Amino acid sequence: MADSTAISYEEEVRAWHVQRVKNLLRDYGWLTLVALDWLEEGKKEVKGFGTLTLKNGEASLQIKPGVKATLNDKPFTGGTFHVESESVTPDTVKVGTRAFIVIKRGDRFAIRMWDTEAKNRKEFTGIERFPVKRDWRIEARW
Repeated sequence: MADSTAISYEEEVRAWHVQRVKNLLRDYGWLTLVALDWLEEGKKEVKGFGTLTLKNGEASLQIKPGVKATLNDKPFTGGTFHVESESVTPDTVKVGTRAFIVIKRGDRFAIRMWDTEAKNRKEFTGIERFPVKRDWRIEARW
């Protein structure tokens, strides 16, 4: 007869693993991250989007002619948008399968971009792991 504690431990680990894989496969997960580019103040071309301007901690985007963009899933023809910080949720700019936000880390700013059609996501087949063994479990109090 199986030990019910061992079964629940195995189920707990399996559930954690399933959630880990699900998080990796999200639209804005690690497998879809395609760029993290640090920014200098001034203008920067964002391929497929237009020209990003960073000035005094504020970001604005001039959309390239013919490009259909959204800001938080609403039509966006260009202008300013929120930069992520400790107290501000960033606005998400999307064009096709790509999306980006501008983040602030310390005194630095960066573009974080995802692509839902990223090669890493498409080719992901799972995470190899060892079978769960109850006797490998270490219980500790931290």
